[in-house]
Amino acid sequence: YFPSMPESMKMLLLTSVVPDLVNYFTQDFGPITGCFYFIFILTTSFTVLNLLVGVLVNVVGLVASHEQDKVRALALRRHLYQAFATLDSDNDKLITQQEFGAIVQRPAMCKTLADAEVDCD
Repeated sequence: YFPSMPESMKMLLLTSVVPDLVNYFTQDFGPITGCFYFIFILTTSFTVLNLLVGVLVNVVGLVASHEQDKVRALALRRHLYQAFATLDSDNDKLITQQEFGAIVQRPAMCKTLADAEVDCD
């Protein structure tokens, strides 16, 4: 049993925070050492927590950016396929230079290509 309530609280804190070092801290654990150690534990815990939150936020941002790029690429592909299908005059599934010139002259296709950072000129 414990001689006093503060002594039992100290032992409970030490046993829950550093179970391997309880014997070391019970021998030479004054109030000033206890305050410094408690501040150290709090500081390191919050530092590690902030580090993990930062890593998670970064990963979520990278995944969102990658997904947006995939959506843009799929939309561009769909628009190009539609334009190529409508302007393929000889239905040979190949685009000639004249057919490509006709595609680039369309304002809607020019806007789609500009959104994909392709120069229509």
